[in-house]
Amino acid sequence: MRSNLHTFALSFSKPPKMTKRNILGLFAWVALVGVYAQPVLLPTIGLAALPADSDPICTLPTQTPPITSCGRPEGEQAADLTLYDINGNAFNLENALLQGKPVLMISSSYTCPVFRNKVPKINDLVATYSSQLHIVIVYTPEAHPAVDTSPYFGAVNTGQQNIDADILFEQPETYGERKAVLQEMLDSMQIDAPVYIDGPCNAWWNYYGPQPNNAYLIDLNGTIHTHHDWFDKLPEDIDCDIENLLALPPTGDCGARPTAGTSTCSG
Repeated sequence: MRSNLHTFALSFSKPPKMTKRNILGLFAWVALVGVYAQPVLLPTIGLAALPADSDPICTLPTQTPPITSCGRPEGEQAADLTLYDINGNAFNLENALLQGKPVLMISSSYTCPVFRNKVPKINDLVATYSSQLHIVIVYTPEAHPAVDTSPYFGAVNTGQQNIDADILFEQPETYGERKAVLQEMLDSMQIDAPVYIDGPCNAWWNYYGPQPNNAYLIDLNGTIHTHHDWFDKLPEDIDCDIENLLALPPTGDCGARPTAGTSTCSG
């Protein structure tokens, strides 16, 4: 009995043998800890709760083209945020990063032809990178409302593409009206990325914009790795940016686009 107890005690006093499996397991654990390290984000820009449909949209400032050098610079820490989809499901930036995948945020509105033309590209990215990257769309003020002043031009600028496609919406005056325009977009287009709605006072647009179709790639530390004034418009290349962030081998998609995108949202 004493011999068994002595052997049992020694099993706790001796360090475990560092087998190849143990070493590999240790490296895997260290890598896992690194992946799930707490991101460092700036204070949240909202939302504290799901807005009511009756909440009024705050007054929009007017920008003037060209819409460049706005928003947040690369290398800056991102601000945390919570937004909701059309069904009231929340997206929180910190929680998304804690799941071990970087985040790509792309701004949108149904009346922006540039965004509509980029939807196939967004769907391709979802098909290719969804296991490694959170890809979300943020629904912001209408770029080219009918009748109302465009927030990017300071005048009514409905755009011929919108007229031809019968995509004619006034600038929403309430959160519920913004949701209604988004529902029209979701009913008319195949969009594979989840779409979250900027709040009534346009906190995301004011902080991360104001641009109609920009993009931010945020790494696991909460740092802005990439900012596109116009999502995936030459010379920017989202495939190259993603491959760089994820340390992936180069593919044919990186740098393979033959022509430039449209330089203004009315194009």
